[in-house]
Amino acid sequence: MKRLLQSIAVLLTVLTLTMPAVPHPGEPLMTQVVVESTAKIVLNAPSSARVGELVRLDASESTADSYRWVLVPESADFEVYAEGSKAVFSARAPGEYLFFLSIAKDGTVDSIVHRIRIIGPPDAPSDALDVAGSVRYWLWTVQGSDEEKAALADAFDAVAGMDLTEAPSWIYETKRQVTEALGDAKPRWNGFLMKIGGLMQALGEAGVMIEPDQHAEVWRQIAQIIREN
Repeated sequence: MKRLLQSIAVLLTVLTLTMPAVPHPGEPLMTQVVVESTAKIVLNAPSSARVGELVRLDASESTADSYRWVLVPESADFEVYAEGSKAVFSARAPGEYLFFLSIAKDGTVDSIVHRIRIIGPPDAPSDALDVAGSVRYWLWTVQGSDEEKAALADAFDAVAGMDLTEAPSWIYETKRQVTEALGDAKPRWNGFLMKIGGLMQALGEAGVMIEPDQHAEVWRQIAQIIREN
């Protein structure tokens, strides 16, 4: 009996410490606010970017009183603002850049190393009939989103999977699929698509792309290159 009473007393003590007090009728409800006092980094930043592209690094959602950034290798095109919680960066050369971020909060610290791979422009193709090299080179000039690229690649794959036998059918279905895939974003891709059309004509005149299976293979290759870049 004594042990049972001790157990009940311990349970009541725990409940008193962990459960909010129940107000009497008519008393206002009180909200308990828990303040985070441990430093914790929350960083939103890309893992890759192009040469010359503006890169934004945002740690404003972190639990911190102070921030310290270090970039390796150093660059004059790196600026920290918003009391240290945000930064912008633009690379002049391709390569891998390391962003060291340390924060402090109430005597606690947290740190992270974030890598961003900077991609440079590809070499211009030496062969006018080089599908992969040409698509990769032209794609560099398009400021399209990853979502747009994925949609465009899906469009070319969709056409490749169709039972088409005549060149006009390939042209019609490609235009239709691409227009539906890109929607309002299509104007920024028009230059790229016109160059693709010129390449298709050159492949046809060279006898490289005559049969339906040859068309399908080229369309799938275009889709793959778009996805990879």
